[in-house]
Amino acid sequence: MATVTLDTISKGYGRKHVLQDFSLEIRDGECFTLLGPSGCGKSVVLRMLAGFENPDDGAISIGGRQVSGRGVRSIPPEERSIGVVFQEYAVWPHMTVFENVAYPLKMQKCLQSELERRTRSVLDLVGMAALETRLPSQLSGGQQQRVALARALVSKPLVMLLDEPISNLDANLREEMRFEIRELQKETGVTILYVTHDQEVALAIADRIGVMDDRGTLRQVGTPREIYDDPVDSFVFRFMGIANFLPAVRTGRGVCLEGCDPPLESRLCDGFDTASENGPVMAGFRPFEVDMRRSGSGIQALVKRVALLGAMVDYRLEVGGSEIRIQQDTALALRSGGIYREGDHCCLVFEKLRWFDRETVESERDRQ
Repeated sequence: MATVTLDTISKGYGRKHVLQDFSLEIRDGECFTLLGPSGCGKSVVLRMLAGFENPDDGAISIGGRQVSGRGVRSIPPEERSIGVVFQEYAVWPHMTVFENVAYPLKMQKCLQSELERRTRSVLDLVGMAALETRLPSQLSGGQQQRVALARALVSKPLVMLLDEPISNLDANLREEMRFEIRELQKETGVTILYVTHDQEVALAIADRIGVMDDRGTLRQVGTPREIYDDPVDSFVFRFMGIANFLPAVRTGRGVCLEGCDPPLESRLCDGFDTASENGPVMAGFRPFEVDMRRSGSGIQALVKRVALLGAMVDYRLEVGGSEIRIQQDTALALRSGGIYREGDHCCLVFEKLRWFDRETVESERDRQ
């Protein structure tokens, strides 16, 4: 298929700079997810790749061919060999499923026999072959989005650009469609750029993820596991799911959480000294990276709130003057002494801690 390269791209609107010296390479045949909060510029990246907008500076290449930027004529969208699927289904209501999908081939003046063969082949690929005579009004939201995907695939693009294509679907359909998109990518080998603010979708479908912040800066690029387990900074850690932070200090007895006793186990303190080079430190951890025990050694905590969420129990705890969230499997909680109640005390044993600069964490919290 094709490698996609954005080389030191800059883009602004009036006095507002959306992207500045933004660089990214999407590998040939991979599913790359660009993840970030609303307004960070990720859809601007997609529109520039599609040719709907041009960068103010920098260069964009698809499959080794420069399509816009520095010293070249901008190649129009229809000549870039790309397929685009938007959040809105954008299927024509007066056309059947077959006619919607065949439309790009019709515009290319494809031979009728070839048009029919390729259209039916891609309809079969997305599981819509039996519905080719239906109108969009006779389809579910998920089926309409499959039509949009088929229409983008039928012209055999080098690159597929997906702009939050499943965000309008209900929860069950979203889960189904994200796996279908991943399977389509594996079957076709097409290079995909998937733009979203949904961390679950990004983790489920991506070969690699790029996390952008609200200033248009690319904070980290890596595999889903690298992004989730080994974030480069507190922004990425916070953005990828529920994040707890507790202040920590080094004492004569070791590293302690402020207001807590006893010192943390040494196995948890790797990275503390690096994080503390610039001053105070925060310990970061996920809600499921802590074991709650009714007795024994550990960090003392008070249960402030309990919420039963079906398969999971969500607790809000007070620890050393700070509040954190802990999540526990409901079945496990029932087997190990029952669900805690508000006002109960417990001991916390941490499985993993990450260390961050406290000033940065507090500054990001104030910006939210």
